Amino acid sequence: MTKEVDNQYYDSQDIAALMKMSLRWVVKHRHKIVGAKRVGRVWRFARAIIDAYLASGKDIIIKK
Repeated sequence: MTKEVDNQYYDSQDIAALMKMSLRWVVKHRHKIVGAKRVGRVWRFARAIIDAYLASGKDIIIKK
């Protein structure tokens, strides 16, 4: 991946650090996180969407 693409997305480790959760928890629940997208075998999370949710005080976990 290029630097520009890397700046547009978080990876699972970034989300785990951001949420102060374990990487294992993020991997198990990644499909419930807003902005989640599977790119091949790797999951990425849209940085703009995640940052907007966190700035507004909303939870980034989709609840059903």
